[in-house]
Amino acid sequence: MVWGCIAHGRHSPLFRVPKEEQKGPDYICNILAGVLWGFYKKLYRERGIVATMEDGAPVHRSKVTKNFRVEHKIEVLPHPAQSPDLNPIEHIWT
Repeated sequence: MVWGCIAHGRHSPLFRVPKEEQKGPDYICNILAGVLWGFYKKLYRERGIVATMEDGAPVHRSKVTKNFRVEHKIEVLPHPAQSPDLNPIEHIWT
């Protein structure tokens, strides 16, 4: 699995997620507090407001992940189930 994000004509570095690191705490360490955090903070400084959008993967919905987002004030836009057409990054895989 590979993780990446896009925003306002920019993109984050791609992160290869090892098979054995696909649980909530791994997602926090590798992505939320890792690759995403610097990208998110830079956009926040420039724009004053930033929101993330994730699909409904279990790792995104885990309690530990939700708590991290609340503690760090990471806003998440709701993403309807089975709606890859609403997420522009999904088109990479098709």
